[in-house]
Amino acid sequence: MTDRRPTAMDKAKKQWEVMALNALLIFFMNFAIFLSVPPQIKIFEDIICRKIHLDNALNLHPGDDDSCRGALVQTELARINGWKTTFEALPSIWSDVLPLRLVWLSGLLRSIGGGEPVIDSIMAVMVMDVFEERDRDTVTLLTLLILSAVALLRLHSVFIVAKILAAPTSAAVVALGSPWTPFMLSLVILSAAQVLSFLLPETLGYAEPQEPDDNRTRRSITEKKGNLIQKFALSAKFVVQNPNMVPIIIVNLVASITKSSSNFLLQYSSTRYGWSYSLSSLVLMIREASSLITYLVLTPAASAAIRRIGRGSVTAQDKRLCQAGGLLNVFGYFSIATAATPVLFMLALAFLSLGSGFDTVVTSFATSLVQPHQIVSLHLVAATAKSIGGLVGGPLFARLMQVGFELGSGWLGMPYIAAGLFFFAVLLALSSIRIQSRNLDETEQPLLPTDV
Repeated sequence: MTDRRPTAMDKAKKQWEVMALNALLIFFMNFAIFLSVPPQIKIFEDIICRKIHLDNALNLHPGDDDSCRGALVQTELARINGWKTTFEALPSIWSDVLPLRLVWLSGLLRSIGGGEPVIDSIMAVMVMDVFEERDRDTVTLLTLLILSAVALLRLHSVFIVAKILAAPTSAAVVALGSPWTPFMLSLVILSAAQVLSFLLPETLGYAEPQEPDDNRTRRSITEKKGNLIQKFALSAKFVVQNPNMVPIIIVNLVASITKSSSNFLLQYSSTRYGWSYSLSSLVLMIREASSLITYLVLTPAASAAIRRIGRGSVTAQDKRLCQAGGLLNVFGYFSIATAATPVLFMLALAFLSLGSGFDTVVTSFATSLVQPHQIVSLHLVAATAKSIGGLVGGPLFARLMQVGFELGSGWLGMPYIAAGLFFFAVLLALSSIRIQSRNLDETEQPLLPTDV
């Protein structure tokens, strides 16, 4: 039997199949994960409260006593959640026997397979595999990335929708009974979602021409060339030879660290305004709903407006878009930190969401700074910086929240003051990037879709 290249109908069917299955997998997995967040924090708080107030354990009802909202309990809760982010932990079953901090060790299980970052990367590659260019002789790599960016944009929207729906569902289930109910429900949904992963088709090399030597520009991330030392040497050489890579690394590293502050918004809002975790999770929906609008409408609209009225190259316009997004994040985090009333906090959440498309525009901008054959190296370096930032961010913001509790209620917003300062450093790094001309087609397009 001879191999044949897929027809247009075959490609459309494959694209629909991969997109639909990935979307369902993303939705159910993230719905289950975010369904468990408020009850998990409540369970952790109850455990800590019992341990700290052991003398009154017979009369204490964890979560209903004001002492559970005291600095001692909330400081330990922030520390637990900070390191939990680093180790990707799960709650301990034997909370009355084993120290709660042992949940940090369960993150070791994710060393097999790599956890969510690897899953996200595999899904992104699968989408890029099936959204292949129709004619390799006439379509550039950047065109492929534009098509893939639109597809990934839709998948990210599914992620946000899952977060939006999970919050009220979790709050409703908690109101009906124990916080363990939605937590166990999330495990059931997460387990059921794994079945979908077995339905995903193989996409590696799907649209590649069946030729012995096609001089392919794009390589699968699963292709192995050389040993680890050689790969490290190539990445180091890439960074050294491109002066813009250092600020790009700083941008990805610091932005990734700052994103960890979002993991403490639930505890922060609950403590500062005296809300239950269920109510806080509902209020935080404001940010998610606004982020969905920003991601699908406002960011592409801003990109389109800059293209129409902007001066300079596409790369220069992308840089201005990045700087605008960074500035919105600076003011957004400062607004979160200084919001004295619940109404101001809700407005600050909506304002912060205006900068939620920052990662996407940075990806577009960074890609435009390198030659097409360097894109894989760029994303490898950026992914490494983000991973390091994710490891550092959780413990760092946990410590900042602890300091805020120690200084008093007026300093509870310290983590978000720091987050605003971090994004100011991101702006400085972006400003240091120098745009140089590249030998590319004049019809080069940005990664962000601009048809709004």
